[in-house]
Amino acid sequence: MIVQRPLAAQNFQHSLDDPEELAGDFGLIFFRPHIPELLAGIKYPISLTYENPTGALTMSMLQERMEQAQAEAAEHPEISANPSNLTLTLIVIGGLAVLLIVVLRFWNGKKVTPGKTEVAEKGTTTDTQGPKIKVADTDFCSNCGSPSRVGAKFCPDCGKEL
Repeated sequence: MIVQRPLAAQNFQHSLDDPEELAGDFGLIFFRPHIPELLAGIKYPISLTYENPTGALTMSMLQERMEQAQAEAAEHPEISANPSNLTLTLIVIGGLAVLLIVVLRFWNGKKVTPGKTEVAEKGTTTDTQGPKIKVADTDFCSNCGSPSRVGAKFCPDCGKEL
């Protein structure tokens, strides 16, 4: 059970035994008592007394306070930062950073098929899995540039006569 103190209440008193007082938004105050043995069907009388010299209702006062808070937020949008905009901004920045890393990684080198060997210059080959390797007495095909054994009559890749 929770009892709400009216917003316009002055000298508010209740008959609750040692209730927990909870503060809500817009100045609302609630009282939550601990009733250890409240059985179904048993009446538990509560007495509340207060003065309301203005005659204002809590609902009207709450509506005014909410409208005032909305007006203040509209006047000062920097105060009420929207967390969803911040989250979206961070996601976009993170996505752009990942895209930049991927583009730079592929931009810096040629597209190479893993395991293939490229010809760097006569007498050397570059293994994509390691450093340049010196190839002793290697001939290269004039058609496709592939290395071949010395004395071979045909290119092992394209089949052209050497």
